[in-house]
Order: sequence, then structure tokens, then C-alpha cells
Amino acid sequence: MPVTIHPLQFMTDHQFLVFSRSNRPLRLEREVNGDLVIRIPTGSEVSAIIAEIGV
Repeated sequence: MPVTIHPLQFMTDHQFLVFSRSNRPLRLEREVNGDLVIRIPTGSEVSAIIAEIGV
């Protein structure tokens, strides 16, 4: 289930790129109006993440 965030300030393309890279493995999208949509990976992607962090 995606989560939508309404940022207080609009992010430039560069800021969004830096933010996205800083928050891997989340899937981040930016809507036309500037809202951020966060999608949490599922399935095998989650298994790989859990294995990587050692949970």
C-alpha cells in the first residue's frame, strides 16, 4: 500500500534524485503536484533487503 506525503516545499529534480538515492530500497515517485508517493518493495525484494541488513 503506497503512502503519499505532501512536502512543505517543492523538490527540484536534483533534490528528488538525492532523496531517492538516500532512501533506497524504497520506491519513490513524485507526482506532478509535488506530492511524494512511497511504495515499499514486496516479495523477493523484501527478502533480499532483510538478508542484507541481517534481520
